[in-house]
Amino acid sequence: PDKEAIGGFKASHNFPQKLGHLWPVPENLISIVVFADDEVIFDKEYRGIKVILANTTAKKARFAASDGRLYMIQEAIDSRGKWRPVELMPEIFCGYSHHYVFLDSTEFWEFTIPRFSGSMPTKLRLRLDRSQGKKQRFIYSNEFYGSVNPEQFSNRSGMYF
Repeated sequence: PDKEAIGGFKASHNFPQKLGHLWPVPENLISIVVFADDEVIFDKEYRGIKVILANTTAKKARFAASDGRLYMIQEAIDSRGKWRPVELMPEIFCGYSHHYVFLDSTEFWEFTIPRFSGSMPTKLRLRLDRSQGKKQRFIYSNEFYGSVNPEQFSNRSGMYF
C-alpha cells in the first residue's frame, strides 16, 4: 500500500511474485521483458503477449500508478522511423486516482498486453514512465516485431505521456 496517497484509487490484485530462476532478466536493473513468442489469450478472445516487470536491484522500486495501473504503453516505429505511442492510458479525471506501487528487490509483476494486428509491419516496445508527472523517467522493454494500423499513431482522446 501507498501510505502517502490521498486515497480513493482502485486497488489491483496483480501482486508481486518472487523471481527465482523462472525468467531471464538482467541483473541489477529494473527491466521490462516482453516474451513476444508467448501468446496469451485474455478475456476469452483477445490475443496478447506475456510481459514481466522485474526488479533485480538491491532496493525496493517505486512506480507511479493511477487506479492500480502503471503508466506503461506500447510504442511502434512509424513510417518516418520514429518511436510513437500506439495506445493511450485512459483519461483520469480524479486527482485521488494517483498513487505509487512498490516492487521489492527480486520480485516481478506479470502482465498481458494486447498483440496488435494491422497493415503496417514494424518494431514495437513498451515504455514505462515511473515519475507521475515530474521529471520523466522512462524504462523501455526489449524490442519485438509485430504490426499496427497507421491510424494508431493519430492523436485522439486519452492521455499520451
